[in-house]
Amino acid sequence: MKDHSLLIWSGWSFRVAAAPKPHITMAGGTTVNDIQKRALGSRDEKISLILFFVFSIAVMIGVTQLRGVGLDEFWSLHFGDLKISFATALHDRWLRDTHPVFANALYYVSMRIGLENIHFLRLILNTPPLFILYFSSFSMWRANNKHPFFILFSVYITSLPYFMNSFSEFRSYFFQLCLIGIVIQFVFHVILRAENESPFKNLLITALGIVSIAFGISIHFLTGLIVSTVVGLFLAYLIYWRRKFWFLIIAIPAIFAWCVTLLFVSLQFPYIVNDFDYSWLKTTVIHSVFLFGIVAIKIFIANPVANFSSIYSFRNWNSTLHPNNENNFIVILALSLLISATLLLSIHYFKPVIDQRYLTIWSVILCGLITALSASHILKRKLYFFLFLTAAITSVMYNGYKSSKYLGWYEGQALIANIVHNCPDTRVFATSSWRGSGGRYSKVAKRESEILYSIYKRLSHEAGFSVTLLPLEGVVKLPRPEHCPIVLWADHHALTGDGPARLSYAEIAFDQSSGLEFVTTSSGTVVISRPVSAQNPKLDAKPPRTK
Repeated sequence: MKDHSLLIWSGWSFRVAAAPKPHITMAGGTTVNDIQKRALGSRDEKISLILFFVFSIAVMIGVTQLRGVGLDEFWSLHFGDLKISFATALHDRWLRDTHPVFANALYYVSMRIGLENIHFLRLILNTPPLFILYFSSFSMWRANNKHPFFILFSVYITSLPYFMNSFSEFRSYFFQLCLIGIVIQFVFHVILRAENESPFKNLLITALGIVSIAFGISIHFLTGLIVSTVVGLFLAYLIYWRRKFWFLIIAIPAIFAWCVTLLFVSLQFPYIVNDFDYSWLKTTVIHSVFLFGIVAIKIFIANPVANFSSIYSFRNWNSTLHPNNENNFIVILALSLLISATLLLSIHYFKPVIDQRYLTIWSVILCGLITALSASHILKRKLYFFLFLTAAITSVMYNGYKSSKYLGWYEGQALIANIVHNCPDTRVFATSSWRGSGGRYSKVAKRESEILYSIYKRLSHEAGFSVTLLPLEGVVKLPRPEHCPIVLWADHHALTGDGPARLSYAEIAFDQSSGLEFVTTSSGTVVISRPVSAQNPKLDAKPPRTK
């Protein structure tokens, strides 16, 4: 073996070291052979892990049926519409959107089963990547002498709030989380095996890895940027160590994915420039930096045991150890975090693109870094392992409870259905959230308002009441209530904050403006104008929401 050198991390500094020796030494001085004797090998640990994953899957499936719906999921229904052909969907909808074609194609494929039930579609879309992620973790764990990183990493990301929330939505975010999770594990797998193993020895793992890299790059533009950072650094590592065959196996699908992404960017760009003349994202660069911090804090809170263990391992790093592959993996992840964050903030400076939910992919890399740092310390004693697992279970239960309490549009629907049930002559009006926005006259507002109006019609029909849709522009005056209330349904965060002021800004007036009730729901506002003789009644209990 040729003697190459590599810049690796040791304690608080970087140093150039000789080529790694065949054995793998982990942070804190524990070798893989030491871990095999006790880590993830005992019967009680295996049973505990199986119970954890079974319990987590059950909670996630339950949340998909309990969680309410938001605007984004109705966009998914729009892009996967059963009534239109593939060619029509591609030309008239997917190419005219800011998301890559592959993301919208996922919804189209999921809906080919012939159903439009969002709760069921969540399972159709998100269950396959979940099991593929767990399968890849198990496969790589076995292929690498039961190295603990793979299983602990899967446990950790399962406990993240973003993991639970994304699984319970009919959106592509969960798919993206699983793809980057597989990519990170595959990178570590190759780093451990590339020296002495052909890509074809574990062909299924290699296939999972390169497919995940290709789709991870092309499924979402921001996700693709983050995944590309990891893959680019990994390819540089392979070039440095002259792993030519592995380099070709990984570089070819990555380059193909980059070319496909650029192709669709070129096709979509004219529509984006013409149709998207307003952005709802108004965060500054400073605020975006804080968003990165918030994401990091949520990752830390999800499993304090892993974080304290990683800090301990970092502070007690043994700089006299032989250079090892795990150090190189840690450097790749750390640099990926820094470079991708810098790139995103640089883009955001010119065009706002950063939102907290768009940073979920970035958080998975941070999760991988913490797991790589903490694995050896967690596995030194069974107590640490079971504390780690207990923290993960606690996070899963809390995240599941919190996600299931989100009612979204169903809350406003149930409230209005209850009012109409008590007084059938109630008149219900609905407004686009863009009426209260500075971008109400933009093309973006007109485009999204069509979806908002379709949601109002769909949910009102399901709940058994009719709704009158207010135009997007112009002054509107709602009639005086006679025997039954006049209700304004303003969902998707419309009229939030100072209700009367926002109502005035939206140019909506009530003939009877005194005694208005502003009821804030999970995702919007319901304004109620009651007859003078019936103002301020005690509202009855809300009926169960309609799915």
